[in-house]
Amino acid sequence: MQNKRLFIPPVVANVTTTTVLIDPTITAVTGPTGFTATQPYILLHHIRAVNTSNSTPYTVTMFYGTANTQVFAWSAVAVPASSYVDWFGEIRIDGGLTKLYGGASNAAIWFNFDDAEIGFQ
Repeated sequence: MQNKRLFIPPVVANVTTTTVLIDPTITAVTGPTGFTATQPYILLHHIRAVNTSNSTPYTVTMFYGTANTQVFAWSAVAVPASSYVDWFGEIRIDGGLTKLYGGASNAAIWFNFDDAEIGFQ
């Protein structure tokens, strides 16, 4: 099966880094008789943290894994006022296994997931 393009709506940052930004886990994978679905995975290629404040820079942090302990894209990186920081690459988030966590020093930060795909394991 081929991956499909995925739109993920922007997420406003919470002031705590325990906020789950993306979790593709399906809670019930059982289907009709004789069918069991598999967990999906999400491939992210571009993430943008946008500071909507007109006057104050804020910091942003993002974690990957089973808890908010492994810094992924940014670790207290400053985002200038009315500006953004970008991450480009590829990371896979597996349903039932991994999540993407994040936070910022102020809720003026928005996370945009500009390039993503979804597939099934």
